[in-house]
Amino acid sequence: MEDPADKQRREAEEAAEKAGKQGVLSKFFVQTGQKMGVVEWTKLEPEFEHAINRLVKYHNTLFDLVDNLEACIQVDKNVLAAGKLKPDPGRNMWEVMGGWFNYLSVAHFEGKEQRFLKKYSSCCGRIGRKEMEALGSTRTHWLRKMRAYTGIESDELNDCVEQMKALIHGIDDTRHQLKSAHTTKDARSRGEAYCKMIRAFNSKAGEVQSMIDEMRTVIQVHSFEYLKFSREFSALHNLIFNNLYETHLRVNQPVGGAPGAGANQPSARTPKK
Repeated sequence: MEDPADKQRREAEEAAEKAGKQGVLSKFFVQTGQKMGVVEWTKLEPEFEHAINRLVKYHNTLFDLVDNLEACIQVDKNVLAAGKLKPDPGRNMWEVMGGWFNYLSVAHFEGKEQRFLKKYSSCCGRIGRKEMEALGSTRTHWLRKMRAYTGIESDELNDCVEQMKALIHGIDDTRHQLKSAHTTKDARSRGEAYCKMIRAFNSKAGEVQSMIDEMRTVIQVHSFEYLKFSREFSALHNLIFNNLYETHLRVNQPVGGAPGAGANQPSARTPKK
């Protein structure tokens, strides 16, 4: 036996699909009749409509926020354009730069300049590995709930709002047809269609209202996740700075002296002879 909730959901989907398939001519007649005052015009309550607009605006704002946060940690626009956050192996910018430093140290330099480049190559490799770990954790841990909300929840919200608009038109159309019935048989069949549209609309409106009621909790969850991302992103930047600064001190440390004491900057590139 079919569960009553599943049956109601199925009937609502069928009614919404039927209302959405109404032709352009049918919608034109209904809209013309509404403007002439012949067909009753069903409208949402202003408070409910305002709450829907706020919910849609939050979804759009959150979508832009998540994209901007991902752009902060992944600066390669080509990777983001491909719908990914983590680049292919060996394509991380720090790793690429470290590889070029290593190539220059082997092929074009020697002596102090070679050691200088090798240290920075090793530094870029460490930073690249840490950044790849951070990129892998961004969507799976740091922004997981916000990213899922802008995907699954936004699709459900858009579907419900579109179906509600179609059902409002279906309610107006079936009510007008019910009032135009001339026989008891027509009145009964048209009355059943009218009631189905109302039940379907109430079901979809209830789904949207539940999303509106959850907004306070959802915003709080997303706020904590945003703070978590900010903390982890700051830690990544501190790690990058510390690695670069430590390497800078090491390459400028004279033999037998303290870091930075009496150190000279590395000379200009000296090609191998």
